[in-house]
Amino acid sequence: MRKKVITGGNKFIAFLMALLGFTGACKNGPWGGLVAAYGTPHADYIVKGNIASSKDNSSLRGIRVIARDADSPFLTDTVKSDVLGNYQCKITHIQVTNLHLSLTDVDGAMNGTYEPLDTTVTYTNPKFTGGDGWYTGKTEKVLNLKMKPKP
Repeated sequence: MRKKVITGGNKFIAFLMALLGFTGACKNGPWGGLVAAYGTPHADYIVKGNIASSKDNSSLRGIRVIARDADSPFLTDTVKSDVLGNYQCKITHIQVTNLHLSLTDVDGAMNGTYEPLDTTVTYTNPKFTGGDGWYTGKTEKVLNLKMKPKP
């Protein structure tokens, strides 16, 4: 009899914990549905700027920019510079210390041809804005780059 009471009590407690765990793990989302509250703290690490020619300072469009997290190389973002030479890359992760940027001229001879460029952006004591819950917010760095024309 004692074994049945203990077993029954354990089942009731397990049911109650499961019920409270599922209902307590969600909150109403901005569109009215439920959003899971489980997660890991994360933030958006943004690097943006302008790409120009080192020869005449003209803006370069169509330059491919690949941003890679140095500690988690599978985290990447690839963009192309726009008509004004502007670019913006974003990596969302727990913590980013260094982002490696690889720039490649992929538009052929449209703007002339430029040598590839590799550089690193370091986030030291970043300031985050707009965080809520597990989302710590975003931090931005501005990095204007100059590419050398190929000889």
